[in-house]
Amino acid sequence: MGRTLVSDSLVYRYDCYVQAPARAGRPREARIVLEKMLTHANHLELFSEEIGPSGEQLGYFPQAFGHGPR
Repeated sequence: MGRTLVSDSLVYRYDCYVQAPARAGRPREARIVLEKMLTHANHLELFSEEIGPSGEQLGYFPQAFGHGPR
């Protein structure tokens, strides 16, 4: 599943990818994915609507309730 939905730690418009390995008893894998994903946040810890292949932020910053503190 991960090979078709993920490029490195970036998920193609699917949520809960970090929760899946954690709930499957693989917390180390979940932590690695989360930590890699967090490297793509900007200085305000926000994510743009899209991340480019080399990690650049593309598009706008969606207004959503999911952008809270870690």
